[in-house]
Amino acid sequence: MDSISSNPSHGSGPDSEDTDESPSPMLTQNLRLPSRTTRWRLKKQLAAIDVSKFETPLEMQNEEFLMHDIAQMDFENAPEVTNSPHLLKRKRASAEVLEASAELHSTPSTSQLEYSVPAQPTLPKLAGYRQATSTSDSQQEDSLTCADAMRRTDEAPDMLEVGDTEFEDPWFDLDRDQHPSSPKEEDFCLEDVILENVEFEVPEFEELWFDCKEPEGPQDNSTDDPDMPLYEGATVSLAESMLMVLLFTAKHHITGVALVDLLTLISLHCIKPNVCRTSLHMFRKYFGNLKNPLKFHKYCTFCNYLLTQDRPKETCPVCSHDVSSDNGISYFIEIPIIGQLRTLLKRRGFYNDLQHRFTREKKNKEHLEDIYDGEQYKRHFQPGEFLYEKSNISLMWYTDGCPIFKSSKLSLWPMFFAINELPYHKRFLKENLIYAGLWLGSKPSVGTFLKPFQSSLQQLHDGVDVVLPGEQHVTVKGVVLCGTCDLPAKCIMLNMVQFNGKYGCAHCLQRGSSASTGKGSVWTYPFCMENPKGPPRSQEGFLNDGKLAYSTQSKTPVNGVKGPTFLSCFGMDLAKGMSIDYMHTVLLGVSKKLMHLWFDSGNNKELFSLSKVLDKIDNRLTKLKPPHFISRTPRSIKEHLAYWKASEYRSWLFYYSLPVLKDSMNKLFFEHYALLVESIVILNGNSISISDVNYCESLLNQFCCLFGTLYGDRYSTAVVHLLLHIPDVVRSLGPLWVYSCFAFEDTNGKLLKMVKGTQKPHLQIASNLCAMLKVPELLQNIPEECEVLKYISHLSGKRGLYASGSSKVPTIIGTTTRIDIEPFFLKLLIDTIGYTPRECYRFLRVQVNGVVIHCSEYRPVSKRNSFTVMYTKDQVCLFGQIEFFIMCTNECACSTSQCHCIPDEVALIRQLPCSNENVVNSSLTLRHLRAVSNSSKAFHTVPVKNILELCVFIEMVDPIKAYIARAPNTVESD
Repeated sequence: MDSISSNPSHGSGPDSEDTDESPSPMLTQNLRLPSRTTRWRLKKQLAAIDVSKFETPLEMQNEEFLMHDIAQMDFENAPEVTNSPHLLKRKRASAEVLEASAELHSTPSTSQLEYSVPAQPTLPKLAGYRQATSTSDSQQEDSLTCADAMRRTDEAPDMLEVGDTEFEDPWFDLDRDQHPSSPKEEDFCLEDVILENVEFEVPEFEELWFDCKEPEGPQDNSTDDPDMPLYEGATVSLAESMLMVLLFTAKHHITGVALVDLLTLISLHCIKPNVCRTSLHMFRKYFGNLKNPLKFHKYCTFCNYLLTQDRPKETCPVCSHDVSSDNGISYFIEIPIIGQLRTLLKRRGFYNDLQHRFTREKKNKEHLEDIYDGEQYKRHFQPGEFLYEKSNISLMWYTDGCPIFKSSKLSLWPMFFAINELPYHKRFLKENLIYAGLWLGSKPSVGTFLKPFQSSLQQLHDGVDVVLPGEQHVTVKGVVLCGTCDLPAKCIMLNMVQFNGKYGCAHCLQRGSSASTGKGSVWTYPFCMENPKGPPRSQEGFLNDGKLAYSTQSKTPVNGVKGPTFLSCFGMDLAKGMSIDYMHTVLLGVSKKLMHLWFDSGNNKELFSLSKVLDKIDNRLTKLKPPHFISRTPRSIKEHLAYWKASEYRSWLFYYSLPVLKDSMNKLFFEHYALLVESIVILNGNSISISDVNYCESLLNQFCCLFGTLYGDRYSTAVVHLLLHIPDVVRSLGPLWVYSCFAFEDTNGKLLKMVKGTQKPHLQIASNLCAMLKVPELLQNIPEECEVLKYISHLSGKRGLYASGSSKVPTIIGTTTRIDIEPFFLKLLIDTIGYTPRECYRFLRVQVNGVVIHCSEYRPVSKRNSFTVMYTKDQVCLFGQIEFFIMCTNECACSTSQCHCIPDEVALIRQLPCSNENVVNSSLTLRHLRAVSNSSKAFHTVPVKNILELCVFIEMVDPIKAYIARAPNTVESD
């Protein structure tokens, strides 16, 4: 509104001498004509009005009843209302409606209705929009009125036709408002359409960073060569500079105003003349080639029926509701899968990464170490089978709802596909995922949402011709192998009843039973001694139950299946291809429920209650110092349990819970809980044997069998029952971390950060996503040896402890300091390196196998313990804490300033010997958790390369005890 109120001398009230004066270009530079869609709807609404029903001549002639009350408001006597942007917008819209209606019916216009706004400029008529002001006083202005614009379109100019429509330039065309937004809860009316689409200012948030007004006098440097330097003699080209700015903006989520300031700042630091972009307009124009077509699919709001490409219908063929307006139509977005796959394969090295299943190094040939070792993948990986061909791929799908705004129930449901053939550390990177679609609203209808993907996946299954770098042509085929999601989304995708209903388990045909909760009831799955996890479901059973449920007149579910699902058309096994995500089932399900039972004061009379010792447990927990690969430090249970994240429940389950609860929990409940911890840790391992899976299956059977007895049958819900099926899922699809939702949930968070405003959030995400997916393609033009590429990798990379793909050679971090070694340590050092060092240098941090490890003397870190490690000494695995690192140089013939000999890097470690204490009992020995003695004074010197892994050190004060916990795997990170 700043641009409208900047000139108070132009009044529009009764005192104004010329109310028809055209606005100046400065006044109207931010004003826009309503979209063609809005004008067509306005024409349709006004043309349908029956004027014969009105009695007064004024109403019959001009139809001022539409907004007459708003236009006639007394703004002079209400100064507090004058500055209301909302009322000013409604006031302008009312004048435009009256003018348009007068033009349509050829009656005296009321567009010159006089009203006053104190200290406000002339409110421009619609004729002033986008007009070229003449310099000659005698020349008449060539104005475009709303009626003229509507007469130019005899048919509906809606750019969003029924069915599939490509949105060619979504990133830069959002402000044209050509696509109607999702229907609102209130009833459709003409006033809502006008006020929604007629905009008088540049929207505050429309695109990725474009919340900034365009500068005056746009510069045009579009003819500049992208490979030319920013200025004469510069080492950075224009293309490299623009790409770095783009990634910097996306990484730090800066606004459009901040982006303009950044561009200006860069230009001021460069020698003139230069080719730097200093305006938002030119920045957007430079990336104008980042186009990725979107497909919009319309469906009926009332019955979710997917409308076809036929001519627009007045009523839905299924529910007979009116779908001629936005009130009856919703839509979702499809991002073409085939186009994304072709773009991925154009990148250097991507096709070679797809051969990981052939080139990987296994620790044990018979163990389960990735999805390739599961029964489902091996079924297609035999010689002559589908996935044995090097150019063929398999996909894993994921979907889940994530709320966009805290003040709304509106949710975003993205549909992802991950390529299983990529190495795990590249598999779930945002630039390697396939983004199939975006559904905005409540829970999606599976038949409506999945139907458009069927043709693309069928085309992929038949074969797609792609061009690799070097103009090599290959035919790529793909199949959907499995899927992962939480329980509500799983039931939606399988078209089943919810998990808390009859036959709600997607893995077996157990009916379940109702259990009383005192105030109501809950659906439970009590442990069945005769057949704990059966009878199992099958692919044929799913299909037959779906057909039978659909064919019955009452449409009642059959064995929990409500009808067919399009997932069966994807080619995956509905029974064995559905994973169990341990993040939602174990961490946010069983573990969370147990903690609330233990620490809820309402259960203080129960035997399992820990509410009376909560302060003691909190004191133990909050004093722990985890290593850097655990992203969050422990938070108080008493004050923050309601706000714990899934990663915090994982750290609690894997590392903290057993040492913290020991001696505070009843022994029976403690040993029962240890069964869950041990089994989930083993099934999350790097390498799992079949005997390990069988062992965990027996532990989980014991846990579920005793759960109802210890806590009550009312708590034996679906998440507890699913623990029985986890070993079968591991046999079928591999370790639990392979299909964990942690990676996908992280991508969901990144998508939500692309929303910069409340208008059309799904369009913002889709358009920004299409632009960001093109960034790796732009990286192809940057030489590999260029220094800029390192900074780009930093901007696009994910922070974390585990540096994927890093060198196995230890790397010193920070500076080195020359020291003199004490005789006792010097003897240990000579025994390790085999010679008397000429000089010794101390350093505090090192990176080993992609893991950053620091010594106990590293002072900048006080709340972390990243110096407790497992290492080898004389081929024996030991635990200890690093005191400091030493770099030793030997006597050589090289000069001091030009010595090329490789120095020895050694760690001085204080050993933590394992004690004979069993953490649980003699019958259950935990593999990942060991009790150690922290009072040892034994020291070892070992080469840095002998450090195997970083561990979690857990020290108790009351009583004084210490434990070391190993991470279940080195693949998954927070």
